[in-house]
Amino acid sequence: MLAGLAASIGGCRQDVQFTKPPVVGGAHEEGRTRASTLFLGLRLDQDALATAIVDALPDDTIRVSGVVRGSDCRSSARGSCRSAGVRGVLRRAGAPVLKAADDRLLVDIPFDYDLKAGTFGRRQRATDDTSGRIVVTAGFKVSLGPDFEVEVERVEPIATSAETVTLLGAGFALGRALDPQLSRSLKEAGEALQRHLSALPLRDVAARGWRRLHAPVALGASGLWMRAEPLSIASGGFRAERGQLFYRLAVAARIAPVVGERPVPLFVTPLPEASLKPAEPLVTQLELSYRVPMSRMVEAVRAALPAGTTLPLGAGGTKGQLKARRVAVYPSQNRIAIELRADVDTAEGWLGMKGLVHLLGRPHVEPGKRTLRLTNVQFAPTRASPAVFRNGRFILADVPLAARLGEGVKLQLDPQLSQFVARTLDGLDHDQDGGLRVTGAFGDWRVESVLPSRKELRIALVLSGALMLRETGPITQSGRVVPSSALDIRRTR
Repeated sequence: MLAGLAASIGGCRQDVQFTKPPVVGGAHEEGRTRASTLFLGLRLDQDALATAIVDALPDDTIRVSGVVRGSDCRSSARGSCRSAGVRGVLRRAGAPVLKAADDRLLVDIPFDYDLKAGTFGRRQRATDDTSGRIVVTAGFKVSLGPDFEVEVERVEPIATSAETVTLLGAGFALGRALDPQLSRSLKEAGEALQRHLSALPLRDVAARGWRRLHAPVALGASGLWMRAEPLSIASGGFRAERGQLFYRLAVAARIAPVVGERPVPLFVTPLPEASLKPAEPLVTQLELSYRVPMSRMVEAVRAALPAGTTLPLGAGGTKGQLKARRVAVYPSQNRIAIELRADVDTAEGWLGMKGLVHLLGRPHVEPGKRTLRLTNVQFAPTRASPAVFRNGRFILADVPLAARLGEGVKLQLDPQLSQFVARTLDGLDHDQDGGLRVTGAFGDWRVESVLPSRKELRIALVLSGALMLRETGPITQSGRVVPSSALDIRRTR
């Protein structure tokens, strides 16, 4: 009879709530308007601009001279050589190439060089000569006055495709020797660029573009719009795209996506004066939402911690085990709450416990990866009941639940996530209202945040790339396009 009573008592468990239940409910979705820079651009006549710059460059022989010191002269005689005199000539080896690099216009000028060096040791003269090709790159920056007047500034010093040319075992800085020889010519090239840009209708293009930016822009997917609120305007440098070169006006704006019907255009504000410097950041960011059913997160948690899992105790020397019976998952503000119904047995106690254990983890997607995991997993605040403490410590403190969930919860987002981005922004080559055409693409994207709700996880994607809105100018009989205005939207990272 006593044996049966003991068995009956041993099968009973004390109901205990080990932790306080977290707040139920998803986090409030953050606003998705982002500070960005948009570019109003003018297509440049590259042939005319290149001709103007070429005419400013010397087409005859350029002579250079200099000294290399501390060279390791290749001399078989005794003695050392402390310096070497360098003489040589350079000849232009082809037409300059114009390139755009953020806010600068770069001009690549190829030169063929023939150099000779002569050094004198105490007993013997050593000589050396070399020849080859070097590319000199000169840069120009453009700033605007309040009334959109253009000022071009040369970026000094010049850059070269090779830092040094080796003569007599020493490095001769050819670019440094060439810079003063080209200084006057490059100044004249900057003046030619300034005259070319000053002849463009910058204020007219700025006014039309500023007004057009208050209307929504249709993106690739049906029902996806971009709405911009322009704030200020400044010089935005140059951009090359599809074999064409553009000068740009940088418009600081707040940008937000709108899904559904075409949004109502914003009230058009007056065109402001041009700022001396563009506003920061010089990037275009567009945030979209990708939604994952909450059921997928539940499946990932249950796969990492299936019912029946047994884990050891250990807090304060307590021996025993925890056995998971049922696992539930729900949102708690910006975190994921995991509710575990568990049985806990200790070696010291003859009466077991059962109850709810709660943990909290933050959903996170690592940069460059497409897998959602839980980070900062920890127990929810504990109850004050003496039953859940041993020797002053929470009885489950050493149970490896957090580590099990942090390492085991893996929700693979691809290929669905990448396909979503591709579908959303595919086919951007189409006409807009007002005679504009949008081309380009957003080529880069990252996951910025993950916010849970009862039904789904909202993943905020920040997209970046190049998007251009342009007016197509008339075609001449020769087939060349007359320069016209364009709107170039670009994020630089």
